Amino acid sequence: MGDVTLKSIFEALATAIESVLGANVPVYPSAAMQVELPCVVIAFITPSGIEYERIGSTLRKLSVDLNYLSDYNVPDLFLEYADIADKFDAAFELLKYTDAAGNQMLIWTYDRTWNYDRSGMHYKFSLEFSMRRFPDASKMQRIATLEAVLRENTTLERRST
Repeated sequence: MGDVTLKSIFEALATAIESVLGANVPVYPSAAMQVELPCVVIAFITPSGIEYERIGSTLRKLSVDLNYLSDYNVPDLFLEYADIADKFDAAFELLKYTDAAGNQMLIWTYDRTWNYDRSGMHYKFSLEFSMRRFPDASKMQRIATLEAVLRENTTLERRST
């Protein structure tokens, strides 16, 4: 997988939410703004980060919270939340993602859980994917770069002795 940004992941999540709930339910990147109910607020939460690095690639882990908000003065609010959670369960086992080059791929989700109270329904999961650190370089260019780093480290070691 090439360049992956939080913005591109947000767009993939918003597209998936729209396919489940329709275009009438707005999707927001932050709860700090005025929202129109019902809506979904997407938040990247902790723990998130780089899990490990290999030569030329890293494993990135993102924790996501999809917060579905609705008018809390309806009598069947918890049934509505349970219905949305069921729809999200069906839709978010795999996330359809398209990179900047137009390549489509599927990203598995992990640790999917949901809970709700009168303030909203939180659907949480993790995404794990491998990213190339040299997405635009050919294999020979990457080898040349790594060889240069090795030569530099060897030179530094010789100077320090």
